[in-house]
Amino acid sequence: MVWETYPGFFSPGHAGIVLGDFDGDGRIEAAVSGHAGMQVIATLAKPAAGGALSIESMTVLPGLTLAGRLQRGPGEGGEERLVGVATASGLPSSVVVFGGVPLRVLRTIPVPNITMVSAIADVDADGAPEIVGLQGYQWGAQYPVILDYATGAVKWTGVEAANDVAVAQLDGDAALELLVSTGSSSSSNPAPGRVLDGATRQVEWSWPAGFNRFLVGQFTADPGVRTFATWSQWGGRIQIFRSQPYSPIGEIDAGEVAAASVVRLNGVDHIAIGAGQWGNVSIVNPRTGATTFSVQNPEHGVSAIESGDLDGDGRMELVFGAGLTSTGKDTLRVMDIETQSIDFVSDDEVGPHTAVARGVLSGPGSDQVVFLTMESDSGYRGSNLYVLDALSGARLRSRVEVVDSWTRRVPHVAVAQLDNDPQAEIVVASAQVYTPLVAVIDGVTLQDQWRRQDFAGGSSNVEISAMQTVDVNGDGVDDVVVALNSGRVTVLDGRNGATIWQSVTIQGETAPALAAFRSAGRAYIAMARGRAIYLFDTVSGLVVAVSKRPQSVRTITRWGEGAACRLGALEGDTTFGIFSCSDLSRERELSVPAGSTFARPFDASATRFLVASDGVLYEVRSGRAPARLTPALGTSLGFGDKGIVTPSPDGRSANVIIGTSHMVTRRSVTTDDLFSHGFD
Repeated sequence: MVWETYPGFFSPGHAGIVLGDFDGDGRIEAAVSGHAGMQVIATLAKPAAGGALSIESMTVLPGLTLAGRLQRGPGEGGEERLVGVATASGLPSSVVVFGGVPLRVLRTIPVPNITMVSAIADVDADGAPEIVGLQGYQWGAQYPVILDYATGAVKWTGVEAANDVAVAQLDGDAALELLVSTGSSSSSNPAPGRVLDGATRQVEWSWPAGFNRFLVGQFTADPGVRTFATWSQWGGRIQIFRSQPYSPIGEIDAGEVAAASVVRLNGVDHIAIGAGQWGNVSIVNPRTGATTFSVQNPEHGVSAIESGDLDGDGRMELVFGAGLTSTGKDTLRVMDIETQSIDFVSDDEVGPHTAVARGVLSGPGSDQVVFLTMESDSGYRGSNLYVLDALSGARLRSRVEVVDSWTRRVPHVAVAQLDNDPQAEIVVASAQVYTPLVAVIDGVTLQDQWRRQDFAGGSSNVEISAMQTVDVNGDGVDDVVVALNSGRVTVLDGRNGATIWQSVTIQGETAPALAAFRSAGRAYIAMARGRAIYLFDTVSGLVVAVSKRPQSVRTITRWGEGAACRLGALEGDTTFGIFSCSDLSRERELSVPAGSTFARPFDASATRFLVASDGVLYEVRSGRAPARLTPALGTSLGFGDKGIVTPSPDGRSANVIIGTSHMVTRRSVTTDDLFSHGFD
């Protein structure tokens, strides 16, 4: 069983929104560019079995940055392609071709200094598609270029600098025409716009007043007349031109235009307009000037706007990303054009979404997953809480702004039984600086049972660095154990939040990490701090064992019960140490990939471990190189040593629930041994 859930992402449409059938199944998907600390492309579609529109997948592009506008290109077997420009740190830009769902990089075409792909089309009528775009330097002059789609070979480069370039069929021959905006189109210093024959590259027509950005469509009712439109962002003027003979034939005063595209409704090309600031998103019939669709955009600006029948109901949807130019939230919306109803909406959520827990929240048989976002609405609101079905990933219920988190610290969450009622509780610890907070929330109603914020003793610059639950006072229900970055452990009564116990302060150069457990009728708390692990007996209040380490201890986790109880700690950058719970004696160590953020046993005997590093899950064991088990799942995978691993009884696979910067996922991973002898 595999599922992924996506709380929301930044800047939807910042490099464009493209609709196409990217997997050849006959359904339309929307590929929505965005970024959330890394570059991503979300695939929005209706599942084949029905249901509502949703984000089906999110493709992470580690090390790549999308530039310019994404375009649709031809593929094989009914599949279409997504084509765009990508840059990597320290490397020149390239044309990248994506396909499939989830979208994946199929090939990269090295094209130094390409800044934008404008179209994929057979411009010169030679039977093979070309890439049309701009080449140059991002902040300098750019020149039109035509490249072979298969090889990337340059077929033609223009000699005049340009702002934009497009293609259209504007005459009777087989070749298309190139529309070129050749520079500034300001009223004080206009540069002429040009129309070039796609085969000969000769100028067919020049417009002295200049062009801006292009829209290609059929904007006139006159039979046989071919047209195109241009639009300017700040002037808000949309001009419509005809060909044969070339001349302007219409104009729309649209105010400030942030994004525009062509929408075909009932066989007639309309123009969709995303206004700037807090203006409308509208659709205008250029033949009549009438507005056929208009809705107020509550966000600041529109990044991209496109249309298509995404849900297969025979009606067109308008897809647009909003908020890119603002400091408020970023939103992706899909609206039915005919009914103006909202088919899909997603507000951004700040990750990493690694605060994840699992438990029976609603009584027997209700295995559920809880996770928190770090912030929401581009940081203007606090953490949101979501409850998912553990088997399917379906979202069951949620609560917004469960805790504040304006300093962007990843919160902590656990599922525990704190009051002996039929359902478990959700425990949330805010990592907010100055105001550490613990909240216990009913697992069904998501209402507060209690909150406690005054347990830091008035200390300034204090935050919660770790949180665990264990029955410390022996009353049969769990209590809440928190470690403050000052190096002190505090235990709060699970029933009411009263302080039960506080440790002495332990000094160290790293934030404390915790593992709590019961043994022989009493609770123990292991705290990793600096270059040591300390074991507290909560009855005596004393430190009963210390393990000094040569490197800083970054995380600590526990597994097993009684004599089989063990602690695991990530030390330094490449070492995972294993200790006895009873006295912290060190039993063995494993080498792990550099930068590991998460480690858990893969099997009951703890001979194999599942380790997260650089966005990938690995199997690690003694005497063997780490075995990669998953593709790249995203940045900050398991950040803060947060995640849930449930090994299978035979130890050959495990069920993993873990978060990244853009999603929470459940995956089944299989040990590297399963296919070690090949296939039958």
